Amino acid sequence: MFVRTNSRLLAYALAPLLLIASGAAQASTQIDGVRFGLHEGFVRLVVDSEAPLVFKRVEDSYPFVILLPDAHCAPIDMAFAQSYAPLHHLTLDAQPEGATKLTVTATQKLSARFMQLDLDERGLYRLVIDLSIQDNLDHLSIGQEGLNSKRVRVQFGDSLTAGR
Repeated sequence: MFVRTNSRLLAYALAPLLLIASGAAQASTQIDGVRFGLHEGFVRLVVDSEAPLVFKRVEDSYPFVILLPDAHCAPIDMAFAQSYAPLHHLTLDAQPEGATKLTVTATQKLSARFMQLDLDERGLYRLVIDLSIQDNLDHLSIGQEGLNSKRVRVQFGDSLTAGR
């Protein structure tokens, strides 16, 4: 009887900790997909997610790397078409510590400009990343001017070559 009572007390004492641990595991944000579009002077990547994304750029990295410490998704591994030069390849994959890493390889070092956008009509948040050859973004505006209709949306399970 004494052991049984202690087991119940232990179960009641551990229940809040288990709830906290399960909540922490669920705190990771789901990435819905990655879209990209060819604009005059830059390529815009848009990462769609269920909640705002926390991100950290790995400074002066080549290839271009962004860590998303609180995000998860199915892996993406795709090649850009020739029209998206200087970009060659994009990967989005899970890291051992639980983060997700977005990597873009290109012929040259890239500059980036970031924007976080609120919910869209689909109920998704967006992390917008404008990529250009190093130092070229200083001369660009971020607005809707000069948008090209050449846009591609990559969802999980799509073909691995984009921009055909």
